[in-house]
Amino acid sequence: MVAVCSFAQATSGKCGENLTWSFDSSSGTLTISGTGEMNNYDLNVSSTGSSAPWIDDFSNQIEQVIIEDGVISIGNWAFYPCENLIFLTIPNSITSIGAYAFTGCISLASITIPESVTSIGASAFQVTAWYNNQPDGVIYINKYCMRIKEQCLKIQLLRYKMERYILQAMLFFINATLFLLSFLMV
Repeated sequence: MVAVCSFAQATSGKCGENLTWSFDSSSGTLTISGTGEMNNYDLNVSSTGSSAPWIDDFSNQIEQVIIEDGVISIGNWAFYPCENLIFLTIPNSITSIGAYAFTGCISLASITIPESVTSIGASAFQVTAWYNNQPDGVIYINKYCMRIKEQCLKIQLLRYKMERYILQAMLFFINATLFLLSFLMV
């Protein structure tokens, strides 16, 4: 007789005090429902149980995320790295999106953020198709500045260095002029 051990993947669970998640593998849909805040997570630290509970088993199967009305926040690192995530539904009940929440969701090309959102964490949408398609410069979502992208940042640093050198040259000129004036007045 041979013993066979099998472990069933959990397709649902808790992701906040009053929030639950469920994954439908036939449609690739992850649904977050309930009321309140979503837990914050860490960068893919599954050995300590700190990554989002759907990441280890389903991150490359998730194609759609539906966050239902009543959820008020999206946690840090919640959907990193759901590389096949294409569709995202964010309800008007959401007020904050955590840092790195959708980082690495490289297939996510369209993002609609409701006006109810008052806080978006650092790099929340970096390394998404949406982010990568934005032109260099300042990137805004609604009225929030998300990031200064690539070339614009380099230009700002160059401008800062040039302004510093111009200021130094002006100070040198002023000092030289004062020195000459003091020499002439003697």
